[in-house]
Amino acid sequence: MMIYTLCWEEIDFMKDIKVNREQKILETVVILIDGGILPRGINDREIRIFSKRKGEYIDVNASYVQADIFNGDILYIR
Repeated sequence: MMIYTLCWEEIDFMKDIKVNREQKILETVVILIDGGILPRGINDREIRIFSKRKGEYIDVNASYVQADIFNGDILYIR
């Protein structure tokens, strides 16, 4: 397990998220939408995730391990 911070500046969202590192990034976003934590409108657009530490967009279909996302990282929905 690991904890990272997920931010979405557009709606002033910032939350620490605890995940299994083997889980796909997109699966986490879908769980947050289904749980009402993120708005459903996000489904209507392409989801892009930016890693602050890496300074680049990451593949949302990859797992956290595959995308080299670590405990304490900050990810942005853009």
